[in-house]
Amino acid sequence: MILAAFGRAQPVSLEVEFKLTDLEYKPLPGQPVRLVFGDSGDWQSPNAGNRFATDSNGEARFTTQTVIDRRWRPVNVGFTGLSLPTRTDHLQIAAELEQVVPAVNGGKDFTFHLLYKMDVDRLPGGDCSTQDFTAVYMPDAQGHFTAKVPPTGMPVPNSGGLVLSGVAYQTWDHMLEPQDPAKTRWKLKLAFKRSPPPVRR
Repeated sequence: MILAAFGRAQPVSLEVEFKLTDLEYKPLPGQPVRLVFGDSGDWQSPNAGNRFATDSNGEARFTTQTVIDRRWRPVNVGFTGLSLPTRTDHLQIAAELEQVVPAVNGGKDFTFHLLYKMDVDRLPGGDCSTQDFTAVYMPDAQGHFTAKVPPTGMPVPNSGGLVLSGVAYQTWDHMLEPQDPAKTRWKLKLAFKRSPPPVRR
């Protein structure tokens, strides 16, 4: 038991610089965002993480505590098509973001609240990689984000059977780097871009 305790990753300080833009990289001010760092058991809770609104520049800055673990990831070797297992510093990120669907037949706009999950890996040389959002979750009956959005999309309430498909957000900047040799303080730069409201087809 003692050896297991020493092997667990310990919480570290994480300085966050976040930015939200449209597809042309123009800032989106006043947008509600919630970021959850790490894969603790409650990361899908609606109360987990840090909730904020973007400022006039579409940005937010804050410092929080999280766990950055170590994991093995396959990394490509040049342009050979081969890969080697590489030990990385890893941070799981989940972002609660809004998706507004325009009104149908004179009704009110409908707003989805979705939780987008992604991972950032810092390689030994300092480069960072991500596969962007790998899963999107809807709230379940208790409000926890455990209902995975199916590939076929989500039914839009009171729309006469319309289905919302596709992903409204993409990552366009990510950088995770330690701020001290002991790796007790880290900095994360993270930026998303949002697509325009969906169109009816």
